[in-house]
Amino acid sequence: MTTKEMLLAIASVYGIREEVAALVADRPDTYTPDSLPDLLRTSRAATGLQRETIHFRCGLSRSQISYYENKHSKNPGLRSLTALADGYGLPLWLVLCTALRDIRPLREPAPDAERKPVQPPVRKRKRPVGFSCTPDRAEAV
Repeated sequence: MTTKEMLLAIASVYGIREEVAALVADRPDTYTPDSLPDLLRTSRAATGLQRETIHFRCGLSRSQISYYENKHSKNPGLRSLTALADGYGLPLWLVLCTALRDIRPLREPAPDAERKPVQPPVRKRKRPVGFSCTPDRAEAV
């Protein structure tokens, strides 16, 4: 997906597709990386930054930055993506849109299984030791 296509898709959600299309009509179309690790690695190579510098700029550990650059993290959180955008000097919308392509559901549903509502587990309350509860009163044993 190119940057223009991504911008137009976002603009259509907000109902301003025609206005954005007019703004980007004469701009060259640039390529947007297909995955978050590709975006982070190419951005770091283009700016000449080291992981140590990015570590201090975004507040994430060096190992987390390495995980995000090497395809180890499948579902990064919003705070981490915001920190990565700040650290790498990238626009947040670009990091979010690129990361959305990589997000996978935690569990794949079976294709023929019907969707049942998930019931939260029921906890049983424990009675205090030394008390017997009857419907009309509580007595000490």
